Amino acid sequence: MPVEPDFELNSEILDAFANLVRKGLNLTDVAGSYDSDIDAMAASQDAPHVPTTVRDVLRLIGTRPGPYELVAGSLGVSAVGKAYKRLALELLNSLPPDAMKLTNPDQMFIVAVFESEMFTIIDGSELSHPNPPVWTLHGDYKLVKRWPSVTEWFSEVSRGVARNLHEH
Repeated sequence: MPVEPDFELNSEILDAFANLVRKGLNLTDVAGSYDSDIDAMAASQDAPHVPTTVRDVLRLIGTRPGPYELVAGSLGVSAVGKAYKRLALELLNSLPPDAMKLTNPDQMFIVAVFESEMFTIIDGSELSHPNPPVWTLHGDYKLVKRWPSVTEWFSEVSRGVARNLHEH
């Protein structure tokens, strides 16, 4: 008898993923992560908590992101850890004081890294929110609140993956 998970995925995250499956995502190209692996990822980044919606994304694609990496960059429990956190903090510390908009960068959670030049992050002060805003930190010293929520970030990334599926 199958074991039912003791959680329910965010409906917007699940809808974006299901829509992508309907458009041709091969489920063998992706694999989700266990909560223990997600917690280890957070610990490697010195992030005290993982927002529920980020956890839901990683439960779907956190072990093998497959085509999501072409759009979002390095993503997942084994791809984003201590080294990227250190690099992001160095970049943040190089920002002009008026450009630093994060409240708690030391505890930020890095969701993805694109070509070691753009970090997709959640401010450490927002980690307890279930669906916090998502920031991008660029190698050219720009920090921008890019999406109002994780669900909007994931929906946009999923649309990018769908476009790539149709091009190949």
